[in-house]
Amino acid sequence: MEIQVGTKVKSRSDLLQRYRKQNMPELARKTGLRLMLNVILGGLFMFGASMVSASVDVSGSADSDVLERYPLSYIDQYTQLLVPEYRLALGRMKKVNGVISPEKAEYIDGQLTRITYRIPSGHSSKAVFEYFQRQLESIPHDVLFSCEERNCGSSSEWANSQFGIAKLYGVDREQYYLAAKLNLDEGVTVVLYSVRRGNRRVYLHLDVIRPAAAVAGDEGVMAVDAVIRRLQQGDRVAVLDKDWKASELKVLADALLSLLSERPLSDIWLIGHQEKRGPFERLQNDARVYAENLKEMLVGLGVQEARLRTFGVGPLAPAYNSEVPDNRIEIMVE
Repeated sequence: MEIQVGTKVKSRSDLLQRYRKQNMPELARKTGLRLMLNVILGGLFMFGASMVSASVDVSGSADSDVLERYPLSYIDQYTQLLVPEYRLALGRMKKVNGVISPEKAEYIDGQLTRITYRIPSGHSSKAVFEYFQRQLESIPHDVLFSCEERNCGSSSEWANSQFGIAKLYGVDREQYYLAAKLNLDEGVTVVLYSVRRGNRRVYLHLDVIRPAAAVAGDEGVMAVDAVIRRLQQGDRVAVLDKDWKASELKVLADALLSLLSERPLSDIWLIGHQEKRGPFERLQNDARVYAENLKEMLVGLGVQEARLRTFGVGPLAPAYNSEVPDNRIEIMVE
């Protein structure tokens, strides 16, 4: 098709090329502005969305009832479990004969509430640490050990060997640690560790350990609701392979009975662990026997035998953090 223009004949394609040539600078300018605006608005939207989602506490978490969180911070990691041996660091981290550990430590048992807070940008690890220190000043307490910056030793060793949380590995000169015993009836122990990472993110880690007797009441055993809550969250509950008291077994049996009634299609696994030195076959068999013994006692207290399953792994599954004992029975729901 051709179009008559004055005395010359122009094709449609010629006219389109001429229009583009004459108007291209203006079109490019307008198109560029539109693209730039879209990019800016899109970036702002994504940034806002990420800030909203990032500032939400991890599911199932809660603040400690001892210390308040730092303003505008959020819970990045959370766990609560009964620990038969919590290694309380009372000295700087160091390596002796190839083994990394605190210069001095004590081992305590009880319910561990472990919270890792992500601190908003622009706040230093020292400021965050001092914020929690000021809160402690209003509570009667004894400082068991504290250190700051390079006097604490390697941040990598605190993060990986003491706490088992890699994201706590930061700059040695910007780390702060404190362990304190609260002078309250319950005898609560509080551990604080603040650090700035190389990417400038700041974290405050809080461990609160309540004695087993304080958690359970007069009988000095684990509260039923604490066991149920941990298992419902999909966590493992580690217990010692030991001579069980009748009151302890009753608490455990009641917890499992309650949980099984809520989950008619689930079973309880009792998994024995033995990490002593010796032949593999013997360690695996010992671990299985420990699990079987616990199963028999639970069945005697009314737990359905068909829904209790046992297995011995021996030394094949080492303890996953410093608070979990090497020789133990782990309880899981599947």
